[in-house]
Amino acid sequence: MTNRFKVDLRGIIDLAAHHLYTSPEVFVRESIQNAVDAVTARRRIEPGYTGRVRLELTPADDERPGTICINDDGIGLTEAEVHQFLSTVGASTKRDSAEEVVDRLTGEEGGFLGRFGIGLLSCFMVSDEIVVITRSAREPDGPAVEWRGRADGSYTVRTLPDSPLPPGSSVYLTAKEDAAEYFEPEQLTDLARRYAEMLPIEIVVAGADGQTPINRPVPPWKIDPSDQVALADTCQAALGFLPLDAFRVSTEAGNVEGYAFIRSGRTEPWGGTQKLYAHGMFVADRVHGLVPRWATFVGCVLNTTALRLTASREGVHNDAALETCSDQLAGAIRGRLLHLMRHDRAAFNAVMAVHDTEIRGLAIKDAEFFDVIADLLEFETNMGRIRFGEFRREHDRLLLARTAEQFRRLSAVAGAAGLRVFNGGYTFHEELLCRAAERHPELEVLAFDTADIAGLWPEPEDADRYRALIEAASPALQAREAELVVREFEPASIPAFFALGLQAEFHRQLDQTKSRASGLWNEVLDAMAPRPEALSPTRLCLNTRSPLVRRLADMPDPTLQRTGVEVLFVQALMAGQHALSPAEWALLHGGLETLLARCTGEG
Repeated sequence: MTNRFKVDLRGIIDLAAHHLYTSPEVFVRESIQNAVDAVTARRRIEPGYTGRVRLELTPADDERPGTICINDDGIGLTEAEVHQFLSTVGASTKRDSAEEVVDRLTGEEGGFLGRFGIGLLSCFMVSDEIVVITRSAREPDGPAVEWRGRADGSYTVRTLPDSPLPPGSSVYLTAKEDAAEYFEPEQLTDLARRYAEMLPIEIVVAGADGQTPINRPVPPWKIDPSDQVALADTCQAALGFLPLDAFRVSTEAGNVEGYAFIRSGRTEPWGGTQKLYAHGMFVADRVHGLVPRWATFVGCVLNTTALRLTASREGVHNDAALETCSDQLAGAIRGRLLHLMRHDRAAFNAVMAVHDTEIRGLAIKDAEFFDVIADLLEFETNMGRIRFGEFRREHDRLLLARTAEQFRRLSAVAGAAGLRVFNGGYTFHEELLCRAAERHPELEVLAFDTADIAGLWPEPEDADRYRALIEAASPALQAREAELVVREFEPASIPAFFALGLQAEFHRQLDQTKSRASGLWNEVLDAMAPRPEALSPTRLCLNTRSPLVRRLADMPDPTLQRTGVEVLFVQALMAGQHALSPAEWALLHGGLETLLARCTGEG
């Protein structure tokens, strides 16, 4: 025996209210959308017909709750269509395409926004009863029909043979107690404007204070690209910021058109803010998968006539059309950046000044964009910023400090030695430089750190002058796994330089962490990062060009020499902004105390 499913309408309403829609306010959108669909359908059988949708509000008083009447002069429904479209939950209108629904109402092909069914049920979130009075424009001599649907799943249908109602439909809603806020004039007007201001059919909200027009004169996607003032105003109103640049975008996939706006600052909310409309009806502020994820510096106002909306009409189906549409939007954004770079360098530089990291990230992801932009990218060096193309045309070797800390420690001494070092510590900078070098085999990229530069400095010609100093102080530094050497380098204002390679620096930091950790955590750290057998040498380089170092070498007292070197060791750590361990702080305090005692004659 075959049985049919039974539908619990209350359960469906609860499902829609708490799981399908994000808020009861969508009843405004669904009601307007159904009314607009009716006008659209009538236009198909009466070319040149304009039509209008009117939301009339009667506010609540002490005796009655508020009511809303959504009236349209669209195609209307016959009695048979009332039973078919209003009284069958999930009828063919949910399974057919929008064009097929129009065919049912007009007998012609067409593009048509809404569908009865679940959309009409959204009104039950704010009203216990929905009353529809309608007359078909295709049977103007036929009677008007009244349909009353209740939240318990029951409905009645009756004809109104003597009604003077012209063709069209009126939907009457009476506020539930917990939905009274949606039946206030200001709230209803705001919601109508939010959802329907871009529609091409006239929408008005009427109340005790008169009528309020809802539509904008020109939707954003129809603005002339040369009207920069209107575009800036649109961006400010829709997305909340004034743009650095505005440009038109369109895609074949999804038949999307609109404008993209490059943000003028990094203080606005991030995450690819956008506004998507479908046939002029607002869909959502953010649609996952529409604008490429890397384009966080761009906000968009877009309209689609072909992307497939979800059942709630608050999003877009994640399908092949959306993926292709996103790829085409990505191409439009890349194309705009390339256009600015080639034809409006000032505008491009303004974009880079704000969105440097995002543009570099795009260059990492997009090989074609990278090939065009690589030579124009600027990078920080210890001798100032320089474009990659300018540098590579004059050099065959690029020295790269891989962290911002290493770059900071190298800057002064490398500059004094005539070496230009690039800062690879910023996001994407190292990867971009290495990738650029791959395209230019004549250019060699070398990782460069403080240990490398110390290896380039020569010993002084009078090295014997410092032999006693090294013998007196070396044991103190050997206990700290550092070698004491004398080198000749500039600037002379730096008496000592702590040369620590990148790998050795990592293990120094790891050792300091282990000194503060428990035994078990020490074992974990040892297992995760075992110390290699050979690390680059850790050296304290005494600068023989420094008068302080020369005076220290000439001291006859080995104790004072050792103390002086210990103080210089800690001073070099601090100059390099290395974190000091408790033992190193103690070494500094003890050295200063010894020196002060000797100065006062107490030592």
